[in-house]
Amino acid sequence: MRSHAPAWEQREVDRELVEARLADGMRDLQIAPAASQHFAACTAPLDENGWRRLALATTVLESADFSSVLSLISWPEPLGDRICETLARVATVTDALSLTLIGESDLRAEEFARHVAAHLGVTIAGETPDQSNAILDRLDFRRLLEEAARAKDTAQGQFEYLRQLQAMQELGRRRGKW
Repeated sequence: MRSHAPAWEQREVDRELVEARLADGMRDLQIAPAASQHFAACTAPLDENGWRRLALATTVLESADFSSVLSLISWPEPLGDRICETLARVATVTDALSLTLIGESDLRAEEFARHVAAHLGVTIAGETPDQSNAILDRLDFRRLLEEAARAKDTAQGQFEYLRQLQAMQELGRRRGKW
């Protein structure tokens, strides 16, 4: 994922090209691609960065290992629709990850790849599903951002309390001098 991210990072995404790449990847795997109307419905909520993440997620179909992963997926037909929905969902739920982050950080690239795997319903080799989920939770950039915001709010609250305490002490000293 990390090596593919820079290709989609700054360029304008040709949505028809993403749909065509996804359809071609499915055809290569002998899967009937999602109908254009279904693809449009799945991708309707995506903003420009969501489209970039979807373009990146479609690279999973180009992986030689993906065909063996497909045998582990037990989804109802039509499989092409399910893959389209799943990759669009990944592009949505990973909105805290920019392609810059994915391209520059091994951890963010791993997080994105783990989201793809988790949403496809497969586990990482050598891990139990619980272990995979725990690692994804630990890597979750959105959670880390929320924790940082809470810590900042707590620190600001503590700073304000200390400022008020100091002001009261100053006032008390002044009154003592009069």
